[in-house]
Amino acid sequence: LSTVLMKWSRALCHRFERSGGDADLEDAIVTGQQSFDCASDDSEKVAALYSLAHAYQARFMRSGRLDDILLQISTLEQAVDLTPDDDFDKGTYLSSLSVVFKQRFDRTGDLNDLQRSIETLQAALILTPDGHPELPALLNNLGAALLNRFHNTSVEEDLNDSITKLSQADALMHANHIYKTRLLSNLGVAF
Repeated sequence: LSTVLMKWSRALCHRFERSGGDADLEDAIVTGQQSFDCASDDSEKVAALYSLAHAYQARFMRSGRLDDILLQISTLEQAVDLTPDDDFDKGTYLSSLSVVFKQRFDRTGDLNDLQRSIETLQAALILTPDGHPELPALLNNLGAALLNRFHNTSVEEDLNDSITKLSQADALMHANHIYKTRLLSNLGVAF
């Protein structure tokens, strides 16, 4: 039942993204919570939480309310905690969490959120093996976050680390990768 509810929650969220109907988004959140509540094991709980976090993200993008970011952070932290370190997707969950910290930093200017974004990306990199399809994007995101912190603190080490991570990402990312332009832009700003 949990899987069916999670898929229904995702479908409602996708319909909201296409039609903009607030009722679909609220139903996606309620259904996502129900999916979590009836999950029989950790993998079902993680899937439900990740889906629920996506719905909170959509509501934040619609309303701009910071409490939706808080809900998204809490939900993703639960998903990360329930995911074993050797799970192929744990780095992806950590990366999603880092994005939310970065969004809150962009909204509030609180450098602690930028720091948490960086720490979360560093943890994701530790868990992400060579050859993982998300590795170049993780390196790019970490490089961009370090560059952002450099712009806010003028700590030279952040600039150097940013260039290193962005260069590593560039070496791994195919020329036609969806994020290649963003990566090269970040690298250009860093130099």
